[in-house]
Amino acid sequence: MQNSLFETRTPEQLMQEREDLVDQQVLNLLCGRTQFPVTEQQRHILELLRYRRGRSKAIKISEISSRLNLSARFVKDMVRSLVVDFKLQIGASRDGADGGYYLVMSDEEALDTARPYIEEGIAMFKRAQVFVGTRAILELRGQLSIEEETHSGGQQ
Repeated sequence: MQNSLFETRTPEQLMQEREDLVDQQVLNLLCGRTQFPVTEQQRHILELLRYRRGRSKAIKISEISSRLNLSARFVKDMVRSLVVDFKLQIGASRDGADGGYYLVMSDEEALDTARPYIEEGIAMFKRAQVFVGTRAILELRGQLSIEEETHSGGQQ
């Protein structure tokens, strides 16, 4: 077998790498090996989500609320914080009336989770444009681009 100049990994290897990364992220959060600690409620949510890998294993918000004796709104706020503040990819299933959460295991799941937020953001910008005008929205778009460049170190 000839060696390739480019490293190639099988889909199974890529999935295992993603699982290992998620395991490490969750473990770091549960063990307090992060810049800021998670709250007790976030820790309990993480324990419930730890093995909910992929959309097919989503746990309903109502089940999390019931098990932890927390309101659905509070659960949503805690999950939002785990995603935004700790960069943990927690997917949101919008199947049925209740929906649920799971740890994202594929690029497709990540995109499916991101899509409604992107669409909502675009809709909000269109609405804001009515109040502040096109120029203000274009200026904001420029500010967002600069902000992204700052956070990514100018890398695309």
